[in-house]
Amino acid sequence: MYAGRNYFYCWTAGDWYQNNGHISGSWLRTDDDTGHNNVYVSMANLSDADFYRAPDVVPHC
Repeated sequence: MYAGRNYFYCWTAGDWYQNNGHISGSWLRTDDDTGHNNVYVSMANLSDADFYRAPDVVPHC
């Protein structure tokens, strides 16, 4: 996914992943910027602000 405004449909639990100074077992479902649908990305890839806010605003799948 390209940097900038992105959207997520929902989140689900999965394997733990570490990146960007975060570790998370939550995966966010989205459509990527190349036309693939229902792609999951680790919540660990989010910016600091979005990492801490996502659980409150993205519903569980």
